[in-house]
Amino acid sequence: AVHLQALELAAPQQRLPELIENALLNRGVAAGCPIRILDLGSGPLTSVGSVSDHYQVEVVPVDPLADHYRSLLQKHHLAAPVLPQQGEAERLDCLFEPQSFDVVWARNSLDHAYDPVMCIYQAYRVLKTGGTMIIVFHPNEADHGNYQGLHNWNFDIRNDAFVIESRRH
Repeated sequence: AVHLQALELAAPQQRLPELIENALLNRGVAAGCPIRILDLGSGPLTSVGSVSDHYQVEVVPVDPLADHYRSLLQKHHLAAPVLPQQGEAERLDCLFEPQSFDVVWARNSLDHAYDPVMCIYQAYRVLKTGGTMIIVFHPNEADHGNYQGLHNWNFDIRNDAFVIESRRH
C-alpha cells in the first residue's frame, strides 16, 4: 500500500507515528510482531518513534548527510537514540537486501533527491511484500522555494494522481 499525505508540522515524537501504526493495524499485522522501518532521508535525528503498544519497532534512519550529522552531534556532545546511516535513497540496493523492511517512511525528503523516481523504485525493492510505503511531503515545495536549496522537485496530488515534477521534467 502507498500512503501519500501533505506534511503537517509537528515536533518529533518518541511514539510510532499514528499513520504508521494505523497502516500496520489496517494491514492486519499481528500485535507483538517485530517491525522494521526505514526512515529515508532522516536528517540528523529520526522523527519516527519506536514506542508502540502493538509492535516491537526497529527504526533504521538513512540520510546522504549522515556522516556530517554524526560529526556535528559528536562535536556538540549530543546523543541521539539512533544515529543515521550514510546512504542515498537512489542506491538502497548497495545498503540493504531486498524485502528488508515492513515500512518505508520518507518525510519531506524525496524532493531533495536527484532522482525521486529511482528513490521510490529502490524503496519498493527493500520493502517486504505487502509492506507499506508512506511519503509525507509539503505540496509543491520546489515552487514555493523557487527551486532554491535542497528542494528540487514538486510533489503533489492532482486529480487523484501522485505527481512528481521539476522545472524540466
